[in-house]
Order: sequence, then C-alpha cells, then structure tokens
Amino acid sequence: MQKGLLPAFIFAISILICGCGQPAMGPGNANCGFVADDVDIIGLTSVEQSSEKPNTSTISVYAALLDAFDSSFKFPATFRFELYQFVPRSSQPKGKRIIIWDDYDLNYAAANNRYWNDFLRAYHFELDLKSDLLEKGTYVLQVTCLTAESRRLTDIFELDY
Repeated sequence: MQKGLLPAFIFAISILICGCGQPAMGPGNANCGFVADDVDIIGLTSVEQSSEKPNTSTISVYAALLDAFDSSFKFPATFRFELYQFVPRSSQPKGKRIIIWDDYDLNYAAANNRYWNDFLRAYHFELDLKSDLLEKGTYVLQVTCLTAESRRLTDIFELDY
C-alpha cells in the first residue's frame, strides 16, 4: 500500500467503526427539535372582580412558552399556578402560600387549543379566587410548567389586588 493511502484507509475504517455520532442539541444547531426553554407570565395578567358572583375574583393569567430563541409557541405541557404573599425588600419575594389551583393538563391537542390565544401567542387561564382570602396589596403569582421532556420551568409575577 502506498504511503499516502494508509492514513486515508485508517480514517475510513475509523468512521465505519465509530460512526459520525449525533449532532449536539442547542440553539445553534439547525437539526435540534422545538422544545420549551422558558415560561413567562405576560404583563396583561390581572385580577378582575366578578360581577356575577359576589365575593369572587378572577385572576386572568397570560402565560407564554418560549423556545431557545425567545419565540412563543404552542407546546404540550402541564401548568400549575400558585399564589403567595408578597415579602417586600427581599431577594425571595414569595411568602406563605395562599392557594394552589388544580393543574391544567395541556398535553392533549383539544385541551391545549382551548387555552391558546393565537393573537397574543400565549395561553390564557382564568383562575377563580374568593375575594375574602385576600386583602388589598401585592401578591406573587407563580407558574410552574412541566413539559413532556420532564423539564420544570417556572416564572413569578407580582400581582396587585
């Protein structure tokens, strides 16, 4: 065998034995799948007094799932919402938990579409709240999003009541 062919032959054999491997996943790789990278409670979130039910309010929550490029998109996930007392002048603003709502399982297309607001590119949830649980002031609303890949994404939002 010629001197120049030996390295090429060894390289070809090593490729056949080892393979090329899988490309690394990440935002710079065009082959990566779409995955939820973050969840964000949008500033349209607010508390609304119910005109139909006395002593009842509704927290109107707008939450967006974001990919690695901060673009919002529809994605199967489970959303959990919790409301906490606000602790002022603290690095950890969540105080005592006041309420936790039942999970919203959006892993099925019909349920996912029911809460999706295409115009805002975000999910919209209506959380019922008995007004007698709260006094006027600031609270912390937390969303936890559990994705199909077992990722846990969270965001908090200061909510004035």
